Amino acid sequence: MTEPVDVVDLNSAAPFGACGFDSHPGHVIDRYERAARRYDRFIGPLVAGVRETALGMYPPWKGMRVLDVGCGTGAQLSAYADAGCRVSCVDLSPGMLGVARRRLGPEADVREASGTKIPFADDTFDLATISFVLHEVPSDDREVILCEMQRVVRPGGGILVIDFLPGPYRGFSGLLIRGGVVVIEVGAGRDHWCNHRDFLRRGGLDSLADARGLFIRGRRVSAGGTLGVTLLGA
Repeated sequence: MTEPVDVVDLNSAAPFGACGFDSHPGHVIDRYERAARRYDRFIGPLVAGVRETALGMYPPWKGMRVLDVGCGTGAQLSAYADAGCRVSCVDLSPGMLGVARRRLGPEADVREASGTKIPFADDTFDLATISFVLHEVPSDDREVILCEMQRVVRPGGGILVIDFLPGPYRGFSGLLIRGGVVVIEVGAGRDHWCNHRDFLRRGGLDSLADARGLFIRGRRVSAGGTLGVTLLGA
């Protein structure tokens, strides 16, 4: 069962974006190839606050082994690389991965792979992160992805998740932000919107954590209650 945590509203920017991740290799058109070069320019400012929050919830140290699942352009991971961490990432968008490779440099292990089958050995990493991915994939894949992340993280390590929350939404600003999220998620396509609704209807990350026997070590809530930055532990 999930444990109670202290929840703090950070009033960060609303998290509008996706990470170029799809769970079905071989059946995917790279939806983000054309957008990869412009992605950080438009999405970066919107998620800068939550990325900073995530970094503070599991601070980096030199030599720390970090994996980002659905890494997109590598922007979230770059802060760990700059701090001297050994960084690795997976994504299924060649366009996004091209940007990530240039950003992270030759020492980063950047792989085109699915989060449902992470190509690393058990207990490899101190921390695994995933941002704005779980809500956009089919329900059957969510638990598999989380299971894979749990497998590759060492005992005592962490799993850090940035994603939407099912509520409660706080005041008029929370409802307004939620409305904006709905517009963008609907615009991302029918399958994306259906997966988003299903993710929240099933209880979001908390129900997935319960199913995997993970507990919530910490959470910060922002954007009027629409977004959570959650640190999970086994």
